[in-house]
Amino acid sequence: IVQLSKKCKPAPFFVGNAFKDAYNRAASMINLCYCGNAKILPGLLLSLLSLRETSVEPLTVYLLTADLSFLNKDYEPIREKSRAYLEEVLQEKNKDSQVVLLDETQRFYPLFQDSPNLKTPYTPYSMLRLIFDLEMALPSHLLYLDTDAIALKDISPLYHLDLGACDRAMALDAVYSKLFDAHYCNSGVILFDLEKVRRDGLLEEGRALLNEKKYTMPDQEAFNRIGRERIFFLPRIYNEQREIFPDTVIRHYCQQVRPLPVMHVEKAKPWDGEKYHKAYPKEPHEALLKLFEEKKKGLD
Repeated sequence: IVQLSKKCKPAPFFVGNAFKDAYNRAASMINLCYCGNAKILPGLLLSLLSLRETSVEPLTVYLLTADLSFLNKDYEPIREKSRAYLEEVLQEKNKDSQVVLLDETQRFYPLFQDSPNLKTPYTPYSMLRLIFDLEMALPSHLLYLDTDAIALKDISPLYHLDLGACDRAMALDAVYSKLFDAHYCNSGVILFDLEKVRRDGLLEEGRALLNEKKYTMPDQEAFNRIGRERIFFLPRIYNEQREIFPDTVIRHYCQQVRPLPVMHVEKAKPWDGEKYHKAYPKEPHEALLKLFEEKKKGLD
């Protein structure tokens, strides 16, 4: 049973409405984080649009990026122009929303330059989550999302969860928890208490692990192998990896193994146009994808 935290308490008395308004804005802000390079921008835009359309509270979105083009020509960082456009899109719905760009090039590469996980099926940007504790610009309460995570309902109940003594909250992985480990979690949606993480050394231990051994899914393996007793297990509604149900809050379009017509791994994403519609004919997201087609022109 997951216990949701109580609603934000009303602001205490201040002299003047300006102070009360400022307090209420700070208390109700949702802090989100994404990690990646310029290639993630279409997915990032779509995910943010889904959040914009479903969220009641303003959003502060932290984008962690890095220039790793010396490793691969496609590893170009997210630029200021893109940050400004994404913020403009969010502020069309809520003027208090904002997007913060954090370039981690100088911090990330020295920590992982000898890691065997710089070359895996996933880009090195997936490991940016392993330096959250070192970036002091990040708030203590932070919700990380993969760009293929689409919000169908308001995420406020998730964001305001009380984690108790746990330092992070994750949902079970739909495949690995059934086949290999009943407690294996998916890393596409993670609610962090960074104050606890900085205190217990979770990510420092994770960095050491990924500098020692190579994994197919390095970031996910790290979050499953260290401090497991400090994981708060989320219900599937906050990271639904199979199909949409009436109570689904976040639909996560991670890779799926499908048996028909022949055994294959489905990799289509919601921003992939006809390829996506063919793979997910029962999940059209018509209004959202129409809005996405309109707004993605601004990414050019």
